[in-house]
Amino acid sequence: MLLFTFITIGPFYWMISTSLKQTDHLIKMPPDLLPIPINFHYYVDVFTMVPMAKAIVNSFMLTFAIVIGTLFFSSLAAFAFSKYKFKYSGLLFAIILSSLIIPQQASLIPMYVAFSKIHWIDTYWPLIVPATLLNGYAVFLIRQFMIGIPDDYMEAAKLDGSSAFKIYYSIMLPLCKPVLASLALFTFIFHWNNYLSQLIYINSENKFTVPLLIATFRDSYKLDWGRLMAGATVSILPSTLFYFLSQKFFLEGITFSGVKG
Repeated sequence: MLLFTFITIGPFYWMISTSLKQTDHLIKMPPDLLPIPINFHYYVDVFTMVPMAKAIVNSFMLTFAIVIGTLFFSSLAAFAFSKYKFKYSGLLFAIILSSLIIPQQASLIPMYVAFSKIHWIDTYWPLIVPATLLNGYAVFLIRQFMIGIPDDYMEAAKLDGSSAFKIYYSIMLPLCKPVLASLALFTFIFHWNNYLSQLIYINSENKFTVPLLIATFRDSYKLDWGRLMAGATVSILPSTLFYFLSQKFFLEGITFSGVKG
């Protein structure tokens, strides 16, 4: 386990160490394991030479919109599939699951053509709408968790005169906090780092997200290792913080621990 731990954290350590080295130490052979003396000028450059702060704000706005939309629409669909029997429910759920086997690259061109016809190119809508409305993995994950919730809760609420939507937001959602936290973490990390889709749809520099801005540190002739590693270090901080804040619910959601009375 110790060996596996070192192998896992090794690239992260090297990234942070490189971002703190002097310029003439970046490609030194043999390489220095410790950044001595410690240098923060690459971090200063990242926030002064390029609009990193603006990119971080753009990434937060985009990612949180996707997270909130995914949790709402996917949990609503999962509630219907897990607690209600209706005509063709099995077929519809199978169609939703079948979307998981379609690679993202296979749908990029037709989706780009469709979004260009409605003038959504260079906006965040092509990134938000498909991610929130067509997330088969999210529907499947929440549905599996909701199946484990006893139907007695719903029956008691129905006797009290609660509507289906009230049962959904006042009973089911509070009981699904673990799986919702897990899904929020997965969704946040994936779309925070989703370079390909953002590269396809976003053209204006003032709308660049963190992955797009970091990519500008590399051109056809050179690779700015110091600023690239500093930008990458900054980019992983939100995901790391989000994980620690939701760690308790994340572990419960992954193990499907069920309902606590």
